[in-house]
Amino acid sequence: MQKVLISWKAPEYIPKERSSDWFWAVGIIATAIIVTAILLNNVLLALFFLITTLTIFIYAKKEPALVTTEITTDGVRVENNMYPYSLLKAFWINENDVLPMLLLKSSSVINPLVIIPIGRMDLQKIHTTLSQFLVEEELEEPLSQKLLEYLGF
Repeated sequence: MQKVLISWKAPEYIPKERSSDWFWAVGIIATAIIVTAILLNNVLLALFFLITTLTIFIYAKKEPALVTTEITTDGVRVENNMYPYSLLKAFWINENDVLPMLLLKSSSVINPLVIIPIGRMDLQKIHTTLSQFLVEEELEEPLSQKLLEYLGF
């Protein structure tokens, strides 16, 4: 039976203040792509970008949910997702961000890097607990994620 060693709640992402200029820029770019797709007789692509743009606008206004994370004797659980130690290779605690992140290197092809927000939890306690099960290896967030954060997504 698994035992919970540490548990915490943290926002799933850092909320960003987006000005009306950001919404206008995304809207104008999306409109240009949609019009181009229609001119090229690709209605399906135009519909795809319309739905994508509306989804981005809805998501941009949404408040971040609180994510519950548990480090157990069997693995790391984030909400309803369990990452057993048998699938995890290493961990790294990224302290440089505004919101510290726990990075887990996985052997999964689909999700090779699991990024978990830490929030205000004691970083040393997390480090000490995970060191019992995983090796520490310096990991970085993917460039694509850093680029999306820079662009305000």
